[in-house]
Amino acid sequence: MRNSGVTAVVEGVGDHACEYMTGGEVVILGGVGINFGAGMTGGTAWVLDEEQTMIAETRYHTEFLEAVPFEAVEASKQEALKALIEEHVRLAESSLGVGLLADWDAVSAKFVLFVPKPQA
Repeated sequence: MRNSGVTAVVEGVGDHACEYMTGGEVVILGGVGINFGAGMTGGTAWVLDEEQTMIAETRYHTEFLEAVPFEAVEASKQEALKALIEEHVRLAESSLGVGLLADWDAVSAKFVLFVPKPQA
């Protein structure tokens, strides 16, 4: 089930991705620069963290975001992520997406879900 906000699948972003995001859903299939999620108070963001550096190097704003590894996310959300990538492949003819889906069991474990923490 999708939320009522905008959904976007992108193949890479630069610095300041999801800065001040207040709703919707983002799936990032490529590189992520610095300052990820600063001021993010709503929505969700899936990031393919192929090098496993987003959490290890704390390349996101911990005061705003909780990072949830793929295996800790409920099955329905895992399936919804895969469906979004399948839709991206269909609409954008993404060769990157095709490759990810072909090796889904290995690749999926490298996704991290970023969820805003409640703000006071």
